[in-house]
Amino acid sequence: MQRVVHGFKQALLALSGFLVVGLMVSATGCGSGGGGTVATTTRSLTGSWSTPFSVPGANTSLTMTQRVSSISGSGTYAIEAGRSGTLQISGTVTGSVFTLTINYDYGATTTYTGTIVDANDITGTVHQAGSADYSLSFVRK
Repeated sequence: MQRVVHGFKQALLALSGFLVVGLMVSATGCGSGGGGTVATTTRSLTGSWSTPFSVPGANTSLTMTQRVSSISGSGTYAIEAGRSGTLQISGTVTGSVFTLTINYDYGATTTYTGTIVDANDITGTVHQAGSADYSLSFVRK
């Protein structure tokens, strides 16, 4: 039994070594060659996003561009039986964690901090001074 466990451990160590080397080779091949290149990997925020609200008349849509760790963009919002308008986005991303500052056309500013779940989903928490924080998700359009 001890010999089988030792063999299994050795096989796992060898496999993990191959995985690390494979990831290093893959990461090396992903360089853009330029500092201002728009990020378009599966963990990028570049593109159009919308809230999957089921409330008629309520939605938020974002269009963002990610350049390395910097995010910028704009969007629209509509509140059920309320105002609608435009918004501006700025922020940062490190790995799959992002922080966005969202400035609405009527003067409000919110902070949206979250995680890139996969290529088509992001989720996080919205904070606005004077209001309770709430969870919010977006899906890629």
